Amino acid sequence: MISFQDPTVQRALLLRARQLVEGAARGLPPSGTLAPEIAAIPCFGLFVTLRRADKLRGCIGNYRVDQANPVGLLLDQAAPAAAVKDPRFPPVGPAETGLLTIELTPLHSFRPVEATGRDRVRTIVIGRHGVIVRADGKRGLFLPQVATENRWDVTTFLEKVCQKAGLPTDAWTWDHAELITFEGEPFAEELSPNESALATVRGEKTATRPAAKAGQFYPATAAGIKVELDRCYAPTRLFSPDPARAVMLPHAGWRFCGDLIAVTLARVQVPEVAVILGPKHTAAGPEWSVSAAGTWEWPGGKLEVAGEWAAFLVSRCPRLIRENEAHREEHGCEVLLPFLHRRNPFVRILPIAIGRADYEELASLSEALATLREELGERVLFIVSSDMNHFADNEENRRLDALALDPLEAGDPRGLYETCLNHRISMCGMRPAVAVLRALEMERHPSVEITGYETSARITGDTSRVVGYAGAVME
Repeated sequence: MISFQDPTVQRALLLRARQLVEGAARGLPPSGTLAPEIAAIPCFGLFVTLRRADKLRGCIGNYRVDQANPVGLLLDQAAPAAAVKDPRFPPVGPAETGLLTIELTPLHSFRPVEATGRDRVRTIVIGRHGVIVRADGKRGLFLPQVATENRWDVTTFLEKVCQKAGLPTDAWTWDHAELITFEGEPFAEELSPNESALATVRGEKTATRPAAKAGQFYPATAAGIKVELDRCYAPTRLFSPDPARAVMLPHAGWRFCGDLIAVTLARVQVPEVAVILGPKHTAAGPEWSVSAAGTWEWPGGKLEVAGEWAAFLVSRCPRLIRENEAHREEHGCEVLLPFLHRRNPFVRILPIAIGRADYEELASLSEALATLREELGERVLFIVSSDMNHFADNEENRRLDALALDPLEAGDPRGLYETCLNHRISMCGMRPAVAVLRALEMERHPSVEITGYETSARITGDTSRVVGYAGAVME
């Protein structure tokens, strides 16, 4: 059963909170969604706290003493309000969101204090209990961490919550004053986005890149992921993997292409380093980016980033920037990681996102990849993360994809580039594929085998608007 103590759940909720805060600051709907399994976790209350450095910047929450609500609903209400509706502070502006860290406190175990007068002090444990005071139509609440952060004893804690409610400091002793305790274990972002970027520039270790698409492109829980991986890899049990220099894998939702990812990866040996080159699906970050995170995680698993080889590529390809923003909500690498981990739990990854580039501009990246191949040999596998054409009808999509797959199968990078441009084929990872083919060509002409092809119509039954998926092995 998933709970708020699960690090995967915490990271998903913090990511959703940031999306909500940034959307509210910009006056726009938030990007992304929360996995349904996580959004449905019952919660008696949730507070969202925003801090800028060590200063409070906003704190708003909702609670019901006697009734749980889905945490996703509570978060959708509290996070935007903390950003723009806390009456103690001016609204958070778009430029300020990168300076903020977000803390979430789910609340539980609400209990009325039965003791009276000053005996109530004995019922409260600093660091464990939050308190609510109600009297004369006024109400004040402090979260458990407030007392520890301010080094208050119990009496001071109770006096301060009365002040917050606009009551006399001794109101907590009144017989008609209602005093309620509750519990809540806060969790927070390690760094603000700006602090994370600065740590990257300084070469300091950065936080783990958490799962952004669990529950959307693939299951939200470790158990669900295992079931799907078992299913996808089941037909490959008798495969005998061979060394390969590169593969191309689709990166859509697992229900559409998980079996194709597994069939292709099962054909090759997954060595100690996997360089994953995919397209930029978002506008965030620079056009060419290699992840600066120390690890990438998903529910129940993680893989380490090969940081020294990221630095190696950046030193040989000046346009490639080592940073995290371009990868924050990018799915092209993330959806492949559990499949890679199943094949080699010790593989280290190098996630790269490539945006706009013409054919000649890709030369520097190809040269850097070829040099990396010279250094590592069979210890490295290049992975092109790409779907094929998007959103034509099934017959036209297959025709366009066949046009693109012909030069890919021939190992012809310029032919692939020009075919996609001339026929307006929306193969999203075309540029990563071109860069890898050119890098392989510098060693020797690649031999390419298409391992499978399908469209989304196979799953949806809708042939009017499809996406194509192909796998390939390059040797």
